[in-house]
Amino acid sequence: MRRVTGIDLSLTSTGIAVITETSRGTRLVTSVVKPDVATHYPGEHLALYELRRIDDIVNQLMKSSHRSELVMIESPAYASKMGKSTERAALYYFTLGSLALRRQVFDTMPPTSLKKQITGSGRSDKDSMIQSIRSAWGDSGWSEEPKSGIADRADAAGLAWVAAKMAGFRDLPPLAQ
Repeated sequence: MRRVTGIDLSLTSTGIAVITETSRGTRLVTSVVKPDVATHYPGEHLALYELRRIDDIVNQLMKSSHRSELVMIESPAYASKMGKSTERAALYYFTLGSLALRRQVFDTMPPTSLKKQITGSGRSDKDSMIQSIRSAWGDSGWSEEPKSGIADRADAAGLAWVAAKMAGFRDLPPLAQ
C-alpha cells in the first residue's frame, strides 16, 4: 500500500488528507486536527500557552502522516493580513522540523500554486476548491465530520492529490478545471 498526506496548517482547524493506493484502487480520507489545549492557565505566559497548542497540533499531525511516502504542506501566505502571523509561522516551521527529524519526505506549495493545480486559477476562492475536489472524489473523502472544516479539508485533499501525482500514483481521479 502506498500513502501520501496533504496538510493545510491552521492554529484552529488544520485540514489533513490521506490518499492511499492499493491493488483495489485509490482512496481519499480527510479530517480536521484541532488543538486539544483549551485552557490558558492563570498566570501562564501567553507564549507558553501558544507553544502548548502548537505542540499538540504538530504531535497529532505526526501521527496522521506516519508511513506516508510524501507529505505536502501548504506554505504560508506571507502577504496575508490574518492575525497571529508569528504563531502561524511557528506552527509551519515546527511541523517541517518534526517531519525532518523523523526523516519524513515532505514538500511545500504556496496557496496560489495549489489553487492553480486544482482549479486552473491561482485566484480561485474556497468554494471553487471545494467544488473541484468534490467533483473528483465525490463524497468518499468526506466520511468523517462532513460539515466540519470543509475548506481546510478541501485544501488538504488538493495538497494530497498533488503529492500523489508527484509520487506517481496511477489511479487518481481527474480534477475539474
